[in-house]
Amino acid sequence: MIDKTSESEGMAFQILSAKKPSDDKKKDKSAKNEAAAFLANSIKNSKNNRINKNTDDEMRDRIYNLETEIIQLQKKNIEISKKIEDNTDYVRTYVKWKRIIAAVKWTLFVLIVILGFLSFNYVFDYIKGTIDEFEGQVNNIVELKNNI
Repeated sequence: MIDKTSESEGMAFQILSAKKPSDDKKKDKSAKNEAAAFLANSIKNSKNNRINKNTDDEMRDRIYNLETEIIQLQKKNIEISKKIEDNTDYVRTYVKWKRIIAAVKWTLFVLIVILGFLSFNYVFDYIKGTIDEFEGQVNNIVELKNNI
């Protein structure tokens, strides 16, 4: 296989190194400029052709590799999301029951306080009745002792 880059460089070198018999220096400069332009264009074109072929194949390979990597990452993401969902379900049920128990606890506390205030008069009446009964029994004991 012939390398186009070396051919174009060789032709440009021949053009640059060839001495044309001319009387005018401007013509020599224009010939050298043309040769330099030809060399630059040929090198640029050969590099572009090689780069384009390589980059097209490389880009296809990179795109294919990226697509497979994206698919693998999406599968991993789905697995991790399922694990996170399972963990959050456990936490959600825990928090739900904790709130329910806290609500029941506060409800019982409030009911006890309300019932305490409502039964305040009844408690005093009960205590007063108990004390009166106790005094009555003590007085009976004292009378019996005095009568003996």
